Amino acid sequence: MKQPNEGQELYFGEGLNYKTGKGLALDLYLKDGSRHLIHYSYLIYAEFETKNNLQLVKMFQTTHMIIIKGYRLEVLYEKIKGHNLEYIKESNPTEIAIADDNEPFISEIELDWRSKSGTEK
Repeated sequence: MKQPNEGQELYFGEGLNYKTGKGLALDLYLKDGSRHLIHYSYLIYAEFETKNNLQLVKMFQTTHMIIIKGYRLEVLYEKIKGHNLEYIKESNPTEIAIADDNEPFISEIELDWRSKSGTEK
């Protein structure tokens, strides 16, 4: 199993773009190269839905909302419920051709930051 290292592609663990494991936080790897650490203790609410064949996992935190978009995401939702997801990575759209048909595929991760009043910035 490859570990996340600078300049190395993040294909490791149990899927093309995620790794399960018990942790206090979820590490988000975005296509632009940035990383964001989301602490599970600030998770207030989460939901799973399907819209036009695209699946969404929405995580509402005290300071922001994270929206994970992709395909076959229900397993990731279940892992988030148990705080058993260590990291996820946005995939390049061309990677869908090499993705396993039974594995989650993350096409986009959105972070919506909120001000102290609870409204979006």
